[in-house]
Amino acid sequence: MGHLLRITAVILGLLAGAACSTSEDRGATASQCSANFDLESRAEPLGSATELRRSIRERAAQPGTYSLRALTEAAGWDDQWDRVVIASSGLPAEKLNSAANLPGYCWSNLPDSGFDRPIDNFYVFITGSTPTQVIRAAQGSELFRGVRSGDVLGPESRFQSVQPPAQLQKPYLELTQG
Repeated sequence: MGHLLRITAVILGLLAGAACSTSEDRGATASQCSANFDLESRAEPLGSATELRRSIRERAAQPGTYSLRALTEAAGWDDQWDRVVIASSGLPAEKLNSAANLPGYCWSNLPDSGFDRPIDNFYVFITGSTPTQVIRAAQGSELFRGVRSGDVLGPESRFQSVQPPAQLQKPYLELTQG
């Protein structure tokens, strides 16, 4: 019985030590960040994500070419953003930082990728050196086609409406130029 108690005490001590070490490591990592942005943020300082999705659906249903600025304006968004960075599950934070031109940023809730996990796409709207708003879209419900993880779009990026046969899929917007 005494032997079992000693083993239990050792295991509990190791677990407590690991827990402390983990929280210290997290604190050290967080202190190395120039700032942090949560990709699960639901804040909408630029405008409604629902309205932007509606604007995109409406424009996709009409033949034409549209700038990203025109799409956000049609959704009633504030124009105080200068670029959008596309990030998909599994994109390393260093690559996201490089694409966003935000060295040292930390990104909370940037998911890993794997065969057993769904792929999410994040559209991170950035104002100067600050991520301002994020829209998350699951694979298959992307805002646009023709964009890849790590791409950077500007207000003048242009999207063309594509009208596939109705029985195959819904109309969508595809990037024509970055």
